[in-house]
Amino acid sequence: TGTLETASVALAALAELIGLADLPADPTRFNSPLTQALAGLPFMRSIALLDMDGRVLASSVGSDVGRTVEL
Repeated sequence: TGTLETASVALAALAELIGLADLPADPTRFNSPLTQALAGLPFMRSIALLDMDGRVLASSVGSDVGRTVEL
């Protein structure tokens, strides 16, 4: 459960960071904070910010930006 709690705390902090900012015209500015958060979560492969349609707006893996995730 420690792994889940660690991930939960990190993701909550990212959600707060992103939620406090107006989504910029270029949301890839969040790529760096996502990558930094991932460094402390070795059990996760990537973290991404998606829109309501599942399109990746920002990601710790830059090549994922623009892809669509089936929700």
